[in-house]
Amino acid sequence: MSTMTTIMLMPPKATSLQHFNFKPSTLRSRSSPTKSSYPTVRMQTRFHRLIEDQGIVLMPGCYDALSAAIVQQSGFTAGFISGYALSASLLGKPDFGLLTPPEMAATARTVCAAAPMIPIIADADTGGGNALNVQRTVRDLIAAGAAGCFLEDQAWPKKCGHMRGKQVIPAEEHAAKIASARDAIGDSDFFLVARTDARATSAKTGLSDAIARANLYMEVLLLH
Repeated sequence: MSTMTTIMLMPPKATSLQHFNFKPSTLRSRSSPTKSSYPTVRMQTRFHRLIEDQGIVLMPGCYDALSAAIVQQSGFTAGFISGYALSASLLGKPDFGLLTPPEMAATARTVCAAAPMIPIIADADTGGGNALNVQRTVRDLIAAGAAGCFLEDQAWPKKCGHMRGKQVIPAEEHAAKIASARDAIGDSDFFLVARTDARATSAKTGLSDAIARANLYMEVLLLH
């Protein structure tokens, strides 16, 4: 069963964690949000502008300076540092959560230096721990030159999206991580991708849970 990945729009204003008080009642299912469900967000990051221009953005995976340079030279407008590819190339291991945030940040620094003309999105996995760990992970990626990151809601130890046996943390816990990431981003040119793996956890309720989580995560990102 495939994993649902949801791209969230990063609003220009960061909001402190103290403004978020998540309760189970906030996790509600809305299969198709209406146009007025969310406030309008001013697109401001490099990646927002790229999406506005292209609609669908094709991001080849890269894992080191050479592969990033090839992506840029081949004419692609963005790149993605694949956690699975980096775990395989750096550690010789599958993507079972063995890769650490500092290793991803170090790779992001070399990748971004090798492909300075295109935005690079990094795989931040679960953020490296709780909401406070997420802040350090995001700040390290910003300092490395990354244009954004994925932040997923899997339970630790996480697994790559195509693997079986994945579990997810409570939606409100991941919502707090997203809020924490927003604080860390501030006014930086950094695109946050809030991802849920809930669809793969249950053949019966996985899809509805994934939709409900995506709606909640979107609301967190759009709160002012």
